[in-house]
Amino acid sequence: MRETVEFRVVEKFAPLLFAEGEGKQLGTSGPPSIRKVVLATTDPRYARVGELQKSLKQSKGKSFFFGWTINYEYSDDEICAAPLLHLNITEAFEPAGEECGTQYDETAACPICGAGARQVTPLYLPQERIPRSKDISRTIAGEIVVSRQIQELFCGTRSRGPS
Repeated sequence: MRETVEFRVVEKFAPLLFAEGEGKQLGTSGPPSIRKVVLATTDPRYARVGELQKSLKQSKGKSFFFGWTINYEYSDDEICAAPLLHLNITEAFEPAGEECGTQYDETAACPICGAGARQVTPLYLPQERIPRSKDISRTIAGEIVVSRQIQELFCGTRSRGPS
């Protein structure tokens, strides 16, 4: 596994740790200007980010960075060996299947939120509303839609290629 962290660094302070042109400028419309920088957690500068944040806060009341996102990249072997795969599906679209005729048996569903309803008909959705640029997406109601490529991969109807 490779772990990286994407930081939103204040451009004014970026030269304290990063080379000129390292990362990506995210706009200059308002103060402060921000630079997106990605560091592996094994990079020696990773620890310095926290030190600079603390130092600038104490001495100037300023922040070195304003946000971060942790990302994990796994090799094909690590993914294949995983006993469980959790997908965070962020691409959502409208409408929900129920609005298009998909029917659910709600007899065993939660009376408050509807969780646990069993889908009793195929999922009906207007094809033109399904994102074509994503392999996995969901409706606003949480119904999952996958590309044909993903379907073939999970159903075993397609060769996985070299191992």
